[in-house]
Amino acid sequence: MGALKIDEIFKRIKGAKLPLTIGPDIKDTKKRAAWELNQEAANLIRLDKYIEAEPKVRAALALDPDLKYAHYNLGTILGMQEKDPESINEFKEAHKLDPQWVDPVACIASTLYYSGKKEESKPYWVMAQGLATTKEELEAFKMVFAEMEGETGKTVTPPR
Repeated sequence: MGALKIDEIFKRIKGAKLPLTIGPDIKDTKKRAAWELNQEAANLIRLDKYIEAEPKVRAALALDPDLKYAHYNLGTILGMQEKDPESINEFKEAHKLDPQWVDPVACIASTLYYSGKKEESKPYWVMAQGLATTKEELEAFKMVFAEMEGETGKTVTPPR
């Protein structure tokens, strides 16, 4: 249930774009192969073919465990399969690999929020506000957070 809402929120915030682009000039053949497998998976994700995308993402991670986009994509796939704990772990790994990247943080927040763990999601919404790269992102994160603050009246600080 929560995963579908993640998809909905990011379609509104980002115009349905997944954070993948043409890969950099990668000389290492394993890393290049990982990037290409992940690109194939991203194309399948865009077509809502999550089951077909999963083995490609996992193969990409076997070749390059530090490919943040593959962790993000696997988090998306697992979320769409309603495997929220595993999904969150993948988004956390993507965030660990790139602490300034807002998307995995927002996905953690969304997954927790929509799976009924609103209090646990709050620090991630705060963190997402601090990492937002566009006014639209910031406003969306503030809106969700304000809604939650109205529910409990509590304030939170971002996780470390």
